[in-house]
Amino acid sequence: RFAREPKQPEHIGPYRIQHELGRGGMGVVYLATKEEGGVSRRVALKIVKLGASTEEILQRFKVESRLLSSLSNPGIARMIDAGATDDGRPYFVMEYIEGLPIDRFCDTHELSVTERLALFRKVCAVVHYAHQNLIVHRDLKPSNIMVAPDGEVKLLDFGIAKLLRPDLIGIPFATLPEARLMTPEYASPEQVKGEPVGTSSDVYSLGVLLYELLTGRRPYELKARIQAELIRVICEVEPERPSLAITRSCEVTTSDGSTRTLTPEETARSRGGLPSRLRRDLTGDLDNIVMMALRKVARRRYESAEQMSRDIQSLLDGRPVIATAETSLYVFGKFVRRNKGLVGGVTAVILSLAVGLAGTWWQYRRAEEESGRAKAALQLAKETKQAADEYTATMLGSTKDFVKSMANDLRAKTGSLPARVALAEVSLRVLDTLNKQGVDSLDHLDLRALATEQLASAKGGIDGASLGDRPGAIQEYQRALAIWRSLDEKVPDVRRGILNNLVKQSEIWRNTADPRSKEEASSLCLQAQPLAALPAQPTREDRRARVEYLRELAEVRTLQRDFAEVLKTMSEGLEMRRAMLTDSIQTGAEKSKIRDDRRLVFVQLRQRVFVRSRHPESESAFSGPTLKQDLDECVEMAQNALAAEAEPSPTQRRDERDAQISLAEWYAEHGTATDWPKAAEIAAKCWLEAEQARSQADADARIVTDLGRYLVVLAKVQAARGETEQAAQTCQRAITTFDERIKASPKDGVALDGRQEARKVLAKLQGDKK
Repeated sequence: RFAREPKQPEHIGPYRIQHELGRGGMGVVYLATKEEGGVSRRVALKIVKLGASTEEILQRFKVESRLLSSLSNPGIARMIDAGATDDGRPYFVMEYIEGLPIDRFCDTHELSVTERLALFRKVCAVVHYAHQNLIVHRDLKPSNIMVAPDGEVKLLDFGIAKLLRPDLIGIPFATLPEARLMTPEYASPEQVKGEPVGTSSDVYSLGVLLYELLTGRRPYELKARIQAELIRVICEVEPERPSLAITRSCEVTTSDGSTRTLTPEETARSRGGLPSRLRRDLTGDLDNIVMMALRKVARRRYESAEQMSRDIQSLLDGRPVIATAETSLYVFGKFVRRNKGLVGGVTAVILSLAVGLAGTWWQYRRAEEESGRAKAALQLAKETKQAADEYTATMLGSTKDFVKSMANDLRAKTGSLPARVALAEVSLRVLDTLNKQGVDSLDHLDLRALATEQLASAKGGIDGASLGDRPGAIQEYQRALAIWRSLDEKVPDVRRGILNNLVKQSEIWRNTADPRSKEEASSLCLQAQPLAALPAQPTREDRRARVEYLRELAEVRTLQRDFAEVLKTMSEGLEMRRAMLTDSIQTGAEKSKIRDDRRLVFVQLRQRVFVRSRHPESESAFSGPTLKQDLDECVEMAQNALAAEAEPSPTQRRDERDAQISLAEWYAEHGTATDWPKAAEIAAKCWLEAEQARSQADADARIVTDLGRYLVVLAKVQAARGETEQAAQTCQRAITTFDERIKASPKDGVALDGRQEARKVLAKLQGDKK
């Protein structure tokens, strides 16, 4: 047993001890003060307990001190000082947090469910910061998360944290035994079994914390501390869903160690409502979010604290969440709740069109039949028809907006393909009904063409998930094209409709195995050429349509191996993208719009870099920036995109790695000896970041191909430096990595090309050696 402190010390170093704040397995925390310039400063001082100075305890204490000094985040208690007492016991000093544990703060202030979720997202942000610094906390619980009076959270106690990369702070922590240091009520299944833990273990603890904040109780009430019983309960017993747990009374133990009976009424009251209201708030998506974080198998939880936080934000925004299976009905329901006004109006449109128009047209036709009897009746009928036409036009315009909005919303959602097909088919059936009633206007035909193209996209388009029916998609696009061509091409919307249709057909032909694909795609682009010319005063829609045409034209010319023309076409599209980005910035467009425009510029620039790198013969026809300047701009754009986001997306991080690795490859192939160390550092950094991203549960399958490519570039750098043996080994690793991807996806062209390049580099190395 550890010896107890004989009495509370009066001083530790230059700090006067006031009273004990708490104690754990290896240390005691005191409230202390220090006089500085006549001002008394309050701090929290942690010191190793008397008798606890074993080698392992001292090592862990040292690690905690190093960890705190390496972290700089407003949500983590800041380390101020460190030292040792006369008897050799180390201590360190942190800022003192005035506040309450997060569970007591929420209950004391009777925070609503929405307010608790907002506070919990702050905790997720701090935990994600720690994970980004390769630190797993391993002891997330209310008493280690303080909330200051201003509502800001502070994460405490990294005493049993695990460092995923010990070398980063210079401590061989990985040599310490993987002891089962934990608070069982908040520990993950892998923790209680003594297995290695990663960031997903903290995600589990966050799930326990969220469960407690929402329900006032923990998922499990552990009655015994017998190891076998802990493992059985935490690893085998499924917790009640939060919405069910709050319907019964239970005995709970609070963060201060007291026990009391918690009733459904008290639970709801401390969350600002009634039990029935609280249950409605928790049922459904919120239940699913908590239960996903609490999954027994680590890889089936959220891939990160950040992803869990984003899912909660989606819930608050009324959008679909990852934790709930995205059935068509579910996605449609979310869309309806987010757009009640629009959906309500369109529902009225459809009903009114089905009922109101039938009655109105019936009146008109009856009046027309009796027109010989009275001119007054005929005049009334004409007025009725005019009113009906105006009404129809308004309703069709609203329906068109609805179909466009709904289709775009669904295209980005996983599992929404059946809903996309249903939306297009229902739209067409409604239009057929109107057509039988005599409705035949520009808006009606415009909407029919739009709905037919939505059906084509769902059948076999390449702009999202599809049924893979390429011939069926082409057939639907041709039907839509016939509608567009029946209209006046002088109307801008019609001209753009025909142009976009031809571009989509060309895209699909390029992605078929049909031997006619190249000729058909070329023919479609040739038909689109006059329509893609910009008018004297082009709108943004005109420019966007031409940019899409230029992108497709470049792809077709790539099939024709005319890379000088490919580069010329890409460069024109790139300059138009830049101009559209400038307009978005100057007109004060929404941040999301500017972000999208900026990425489109980046993608277009990356495509130009790819053509210039792989086909240097095209350079003779190009008079713009050098390839190195394009590469530097790509890196700068990607880094600026990361810096502009509080929580960069995986795509943005992948963009930055792609830009960096291309620059490293240029250094390897065209740089000098002074460039090679930097190139090697970039390649190794990209590989490490991708390997970490790969470990996440929902990692993009392309990450394996990326890893192979990064290894090929590293091998090129090693070869340039004369490290032939090392380069050959790196090439072998790259080939093995590409093989892994090709085994899972035999038609992955990027992986096949990467393996071929790795083999080519390896063959050259072996030839040079001979």
